[in-house]
Amino acid sequence: MVLAAALGLGVTDRLLANRVIMYLGIISYSLYLWHFPLVKWLHQAKLPVLLPDAPLLNGLLWAALPVLLVSSLSYWVVERPFLRLRHSR
Repeated sequence: MVLAAALGLGVTDRLLANRVIMYLGIISYSLYLWHFPLVKWLHQAKLPVLLPDAPLLNGLLWAALPVLLVSSLSYWVVERPFLRLRHSR
């Protein structure tokens, strides 16, 4: 990706301008904070196996939506108000 950006290829511009990628960047700290505890909790919950031959993909399928939801909620309810408070001074 760095090489593509250095060479001036438009791939990186399109990728980094993507709204989904931008939103993931905005909530990235919340994703960092919440992904491990949620994935660990979901793993211990013994959820049904969707793909028996791919345990990593099975875990990813079960964890992706809850991690995104909790991280988004954490960003908008906790992190964002503190960022606004910091910038209002």
